[in-house]
Amino acid sequence: MPGPLRIVLAILAVSITASVAQAAKNTGLIELRVGTDRHEGRVLSRDSQSVLLLDRAGRITELPLKEVTSFRTVSPRFAPLTSTTLNSTLLKELGRGYEVKSTRHYVVAASRGRAQKYVDLFEEIYRAFHMHFSVRGFEIDRPEFPMVAIVFPDHTAFSKYAKGDKVIARPGLMGYYMPTTNRVALFEGSSTANRPQGNWHNPADGPLRKWSQPENWLKTPAPNLESLARPAASLLPGPYAAIQADLRDTMIHEATHQVAFNVGLHSRTRENPHWVVEGLATAFEPEGMRDSSQGRDVKYRINRERFVWFQNYVKRRPENSLGEFIENDDLFKKATLDAYSQAWALSFFLIETRPRKYATYLKRLAAGSGDDRTKLFAEVFGANTRMLDAEMLRFFQRLR
Repeated sequence: MPGPLRIVLAILAVSITASVAQAAKNTGLIELRVGTDRHEGRVLSRDSQSVLLLDRAGRITELPLKEVTSFRTVSPRFAPLTSTTLNSTLLKELGRGYEVKSTRHYVVAASRGRAQKYVDLFEEIYRAFHMHFSVRGFEIDRPEFPMVAIVFPDHTAFSKYAKGDKVIARPGLMGYYMPTTNRVALFEGSSTANRPQGNWHNPADGPLRKWSQPENWLKTPAPNLESLARPAASLLPGPYAAIQADLRDTMIHEATHQVAFNVGLHSRTRENPHWVVEGLATAFEPEGMRDSSQGRDVKYRINRERFVWFQNYVKRRPENSLGEFIENDDLFKKATLDAYSQAWALSFFLIETRPRKYATYLKRLAAGSGDDRTKLFAEVFGANTRMLDAEMLRFFQRLR
């Protein structure tokens, strides 16, 4: 390449990078071109290597700065797409056989004649979630975008869609929330039809177990959730998935993920501690967490499946288990069922005994204060995790 041309390209690259940096300081709508692809959105963040662009549908795209060939400001104001526009976009994307219904906070696609009941349930979950935090005196953000969910008619259609998100629809996976697309994907049909054949074994859980009752297996989280693929170099978090006994339970779990990511309790642009994300979702699975009419008794808010498993795990927990659990996600990789039960136990304990501190912790974590996970936890809840662990165990002993 001739010297002058190389210098011109270098100057152009620096100019584009500077323009993107400037765009990150405002809330306007910009356009970036990468090759022949055109990307419109608002700059969320950037570093020396890439830029995170939020489009008007709520999707986040990570673009390598060195591949950006042009930049321009489209509008001084960024405005999310309306529900009406999203409805049309979803129908065009999914094709025949689907319908789309919307509420104040949701846009839900499903087979014709079935979308309304699903969108109503999603809206009900949102209201209950919002009410839970509001009555405890903690104001949470309003979703900036209509939240999108797709309920596919069968596992085949679900699996085909999941491939586009680089998610492996392994047997037992009933649905997932993807922070990058800000969508929930689920499917109708028999849970048992998607169940692994024969025995299932997580080596870290001890002797081989035979799940003689389908509901026992179906109410446990999927093994090896780390296998859900995402680009190794990506700055963005990966998918959050769940195994549940039926579609309604899966919807509740994944809708909790989606709401938490959209009201400022989890970050969509950085990794979140697994115990925080899955702990909150499993805490909101029981009906009593979403229906105050069932009374104030804590027993109505217990996730029985997680509670029973945690009582079993307590008998074989290593010393200072809680401290290590807060510090890293290793237990989720080694013993998924133990990790989910302890995530629920810790989250439920904090929600019940320290609701304002818990909500403050989530907001600070989502705002980027949690690069040092142990330090942030200590600042909010105290540094003595052994004492906190002992208090948590006494709390659950009283609930037996």
